[in-house]
Amino acid sequence: MDEGFADTEDEQRASITEAIDVARTAMRTGATDVTVVALESREEMPASDYELEETEVEGIRFVYRRGPARILVQNGNAVGLETIGVRSVFDDEGRFNPTFDDQDRQTLSADTVILAIGQAIDIEALGANGPDIDQRHTIGIDSEALATSLPDVWAGGDAAKGPRNLIDAIADGRIAASSIHASLDESSDSSTLANQPQGQMVVLDQFHRSDDLYDRIDRVEVPSVATERRIGLGEVEMGFDAVQAMCEAKRCLRCFGNILLDTGSCVLCGLCADVCPMDVISLVPAPEVAVGEVGTALLLDEKSCIRCALCIERCPTQALSMGLWTGVGVPAA
Repeated sequence: MDEGFADTEDEQRASITEAIDVARTAMRTGATDVTVVALESREEMPASDYELEETEVEGIRFVYRRGPARILVQNGNAVGLETIGVRSVFDDEGRFNPTFDDQDRQTLSADTVILAIGQAIDIEALGANGPDIDQRHTIGIDSEALATSLPDVWAGGDAAKGPRNLIDAIADGRIAASSIHASLDESSDSSTLANQPQGQMVVLDQFHRSDDLYDRIDRVEVPSVATERRIGLGEVEMGFDAVQAMCEAKRCLRCFGNILLDTGSCVLCGLCADVCPMDVISLVPAPEVAVGEVGTALLLDEKSCIRCALCIERCPTQALSMGLWTGVGVPAA
């Protein structure tokens, strides 16, 4: 039996992922009945649908909206888990802050109870001469160069910033590598990224996304080992072959493209917002964006943008365009 619990949103996601991993491992190493007890409902769980579906395929059961009350023990061995009902998972401000119904108690039989409460850095492993630790109990770093308090030591990812996505850790690796390179370059007088060669934004003359067929190509399922053959910690997803990889690559959304706005040419006609199929463009009163401002502001939610370029083609003043970042470095915030 497995149970997840966490305090912050990032820790909550990490604990759910850990709970699922533990449950799968238990099932693959011989457990006949594995249950994950979660505080959230299925809709509230900070896990991808495919994670839950894959877990259920392996015969693992979920019990939603319940938390741990106490572990039942008999003769020194666990015999069950008493759970308590969850009234709510988030508070009125949307923060992770579970509340419980003390009168709603249920007992689940179990011979093993694993508390999956997320992961944290092992500070003691750093030793007495290790880098400084910040208030979050992670490695203290310079926010720009990722340098620690020790000379020639850099840190990033979860160890320095707490639970994050994999892509954030990869980005930290690139930043640290640039900082290390700068520190070893005799011609550089600083280890910060400010002195690194910078790239530039290149505006594309043409960008016709409607010519692509990405939305007409079905997703290629990743080949995987049959459920009954999944044992221990062996690899389950076998990856794409060359043909499958090329088919999946054709579905690329081109997230590396950037919608650019020439504020001097924009007349705030609203045609771009009218044509956007994802409603990512909106015109709002400027005071809603910045106190003291007047007029109208145009907002673009790039996370939801599918780079269809309809707004660019619709713009009567050519204030909108598509650009690609090239060269070394990243655009300034």
